Amino acid sequence: MVFRHDDHEPMLVTWRGYRNLQIVMWCTLLIGPGFILAGRHDNSRGLIWAGAIIFPLSGWLIFRARPFFAYIIPAKKAQEAKRKVLSAYPHGFLSCEPACGPKLKCYRSKQDLFDILGTKDGEKLQDWKPDDRVIDSIGREYRLVPQPNKKSYDIEPTGETWSSEKLLALAEADARLLKKDADALRARVESAPTDKRIPVLMKAVDEMAPGSIWTVVAVGLFSLLFFFAVYFGLTKVIPWLLKQRG
Repeated sequence: MVFRHDDHEPMLVTWRGYRNLQIVMWCTLLIGPGFILAGRHDNSRGLIWAGAIIFPLSGWLIFRARPFFAYIIPAKKAQEAKRKVLSAYPHGFLSCEPACGPKLKCYRSKQDLFDILGTKDGEKLQDWKPDDRVIDSIGREYRLVPQPNKKSYDIEPTGETWSSEKLLALAEADARLLKKDADALRARVESAPTDKRIPVLMKAVDEMAPGSIWTVVAVGLFSLLFFFAVYFGLTKVIPWLLKQRG
């Protein structure tokens, strides 16, 4: 096969050389940007490494900036509280675990609660302490009773009743622990009708669950690991494949 160069002199290319040229062209078109991201381009190596450091930090900065934005837009928080005032879990339950960090956890229905307790299938998802309690949407308190198989729990009424104010005080303490807006939480609950305050509080507790924190951490770790996978993959695997094909 013959190609013409700029000086019009013929240039002979063997079939093996042509195949290698094809591979190089495809790499340029399809994964050429990947080589640049992997730092194969001399001028971009420093920028890519700087980006690898800055990108995970940006997620942390966004997370830390949330209290600041919550402070500068209190009017928006108040409007949001009014919109959500009737948004509630009328069939929900709260668990109160004094020995835990956030003391209140929400379960949207009795089925969700029993899934954790293992009441129906005999497989509990966590161990409970004797002081832990469960509260329903009208404030009735239940104790957790281990079943004979010791693999599940049932609930038994204690005869006690929790007020919305008592639950709200615990929820506010949890909100401060999780760096949430405790004032907006109180406004949301107190704006609700008296008989709906506990169901509204349940939904508020569910929404401020710490799952979002772990999501940020997981995304940051995944991004960092993905960068190293791309870097080492493209700098080791692709050159090795090209060498084998040569």
